[in-house]
Amino acid sequence: MGKKQVLIPGGYGAVGTIISTLLSKNDHIIPVVAGRNEDQAKQLAQDLNCKWTTIDLEKSESIEHALNNIDIVISCYIPSSDFNTFLPDICAESGIHYLDVAAFNQFNEKVMDLNEKAALNGAILITALGLFPGIPGLILGSNTDFFDKIDSADIFFTSGGNMDTLTPLALQGIGHMMGVMPMQWENESWIKAPAKGRKEYVSEPFNKQITFYPYMVTHDLVELPKIVKTDKIVMWSMSESFFLGMVLLMGIKMGLAKTIKRAEKFLSVLRFLGKKKHRDYSLKIVSRGEKENLPYERVVEMNETEEFLTAIVPTIICEQIAKGDISRVGAYIGAGVVDIQKFIVSLKKAGINYKDIIKKI
Repeated sequence: MGKKQVLIPGGYGAVGTIISTLLSKNDHIIPVVAGRNEDQAKQLAQDLNCKWTTIDLEKSESIEHALNNIDIVISCYIPSSDFNTFLPDICAESGIHYLDVAAFNQFNEKVMDLNEKAALNGAILITALGLFPGIPGLILGSNTDFFDKIDSADIFFTSGGNMDTLTPLALQGIGHMMGVMPMQWENESWIKAPAKGRKEYVSEPFNKQITFYPYMVTHDLVELPKIVKTDKIVMWSMSESFFLGMVLLMGIKMGLAKTIKRAEKFLSVLRFLGKKKHRDYSLKIVSRGEKENLPYERVVEMNETEEFLTAIVPTIICEQIAKGDISRVGAYIGAGVVDIQKFIVSLKKAGINYKDIIKKI
């Protein structure tokens, strides 16, 4: 197997640096750190002993130049819902495999619309990877190996109080997601989620008690019921610090993140309020169903920094593509094409706090 060159737009950012670093340790992959800033891309590439290039995702000519001799792309840029799809479109046209961590549903839908073009040219396009969206859909997709029938699933996202690595653009993204009506899957359709909070305990070694509220459903979860038959999915999200979480929610509703300038000022307040809080991020997925006509519950918990959990998903899937474990061309969400059991094995080896327990109830 020859070495695969992997272009990483945003490769020197918080998530991109982790992906670039992890892939630089793979003997079968050559990372190519990419971004608008030539100095930053070059510096990280020199530190990792890999390649670098510049790229401007708003210029198709720049993208085409950066894609020269590239086999796989991992886009770490989180575009707005109306951002162009030049990069995935050119990848689909050129037969280059493409992964992203995009969280905006409309952008994800545009990538999925490239399915026919990608399949025609032998490209694999997988959108909506990362921590949110990404991991929950993959974990729920693996439930078919544990249950004969899946009755319900609750997905809990718990952010720590530390805001040091949150960017103004990411804060705007959170504002967009909070502005989308929370939905839950029930009786074979997505309905408005009841606006009721609840407390959830994250067990050892995580030891957290957090108040949650219903959260919007991302594109990968919207598509998931077509892949995994289940009766009910509810997604919850809130800060580990109830006070900080409410400040974040109220600030966004008041429009304090509508512009980059406002978001920068609002972030300074959030960072001050969260300076003594935990830095980590927790994800808990509780699935209930039946196996051999008996009721079972599966609880998956993991805990790491938000950046690492976001980075590890496309990194693992990129390595699967490079090894030939994924060969079904076209445009997909993760659960539709990824070898999920191999993914979970790799996730457990990634050095994160991870627990996966199934028990009879």
